[in-house]
Amino acid sequence: MKRSGARPRWSAAVVAVAVAALITSPPAMGAGQRPGAGHQLANATAWAQDGFNAANTSYNANESIINAATIRKVTRRWRITVPAFPSDCPTAQAPVVAGGRVFLVDDGGVAAFRVGDGRLLWRWNRPVAEPPGRVHLAVVGGALVVGVAHCGSVSDPTGSLSAFDVGTGTVRWSRSLPVGSLVTDQGLVVVSDTSASEHPEGIVRAYRVTDGVQVWSREGVANRSNVSAKGRLLLSRYAGGTVCVATSTGAVLWERAQPYEGVLAASPAGDRFFVVDFDRVLRAVNAGTGATLWSRPGVDIHFGNDTVATDGRRLFVAVGLTLTAYRADTGAVSWTRTLNGGVGQPIRAGGLVYTVVSADTGSSLAILQAASGAPAVKGTAYRGAVDHPVIVNGRLYLRQSGALSLYRP
Repeated sequence: MKRSGARPRWSAAVVAVAVAALITSPPAMGAGQRPGAGHQLANATAWAQDGFNAANTSYNANESIINAATIRKVTRRWRITVPAFPSDCPTAQAPVVAGGRVFLVDDGGVAAFRVGDGRLLWRWNRPVAEPPGRVHLAVVGGALVVGVAHCGSVSDPTGSLSAFDVGTGTVRWSRSLPVGSLVTDQGLVVVSDTSASEHPEGIVRAYRVTDGVQVWSREGVANRSNVSAKGRLLLSRYAGGTVCVATSTGAVLWERAQPYEGVLAASPAGDRFFVVDFDRVLRAVNAGTGATLWSRPGVDIHFGNDTVATDGRRLFVAVGLTLTAYRADTGAVSWTRTLNGGVGQPIRAGGLVYTVVSADTGSSLAILQAASGAPAVKGTAYRGAVDHPVIVNGRLYLRQSGALSLYRP
């Protein structure tokens, strides 16, 4: 993006908006699709960030339609073709869902589709001169926030932060900065600016979602996560140690000498962070004081991969071929399940836990009982899954090879 005051780089290529979107022919439909089926779900639950919410819990407590009793009745209702990424930067990612719209990143840009039938509503096409990048999406009110770190230079990266109108795709505001992490909470979007030449010791910035005005910034720190615990951010100091700041103001709430490699999630109640340190110790940390509540050494989590979900009672951790459920209050193991391939980001909804399993024969979804780890669906389901599912409002959205599909009972 251009800096504030300059013409936004993303403003030139929204191809379908407003009334025009309603008369555009829909993409190719999958078997079982009913044109016009569904409604806008404007007041329904939103999967507004990649990890569901600001706490990155990957847990939808409101899901009651897709559960152990109905999961076997789920069938595909529509399917849209998605341009594939030609390289490993960026990689395919799950959509976000809000206000009756599905927002998706592909190799060409960002698009919005109607929940009911997969009809294209609007699309932004990335200019040819702009390099591809790793993208963060979040919906806040009527804005789709898009943070980008361009692929290419590691030493001096570039990128952008923009807000689009969710209904039309028009750009509300934009800023030029490489976005290493992004979380939205309390009406702000907080990003870790990874421009090494300008800020070699790191800088975290907070912008107001409504107009893009910078509310606060803090230098000498990095936000290595997309996590806010009820208005608290856990930042890493360049000089060492950890500092917890208020999401709304950036004011320091507490500090600790203990460094963490990354913050994995916060509890749904916002009373604790789940973190991993550089010695591969999994910890629960009191969000109000920084005190360690429990620790589990030898959990071989490599931060940077999405690895956990939490429902407040359990912490689900994916490592290698295993998915393990720990008690969130004590860290004791509740159950462990070994699967037939590498285990991806767990997702918790409707009494079930979902994870993509990648094996030599391909990828698929494993669907387990959250309480016991027992299979809820036997055999291989949803082949070709390339990122975690999104389960919200009785619909299961899944990015599969070259497509996005919607399933429901």
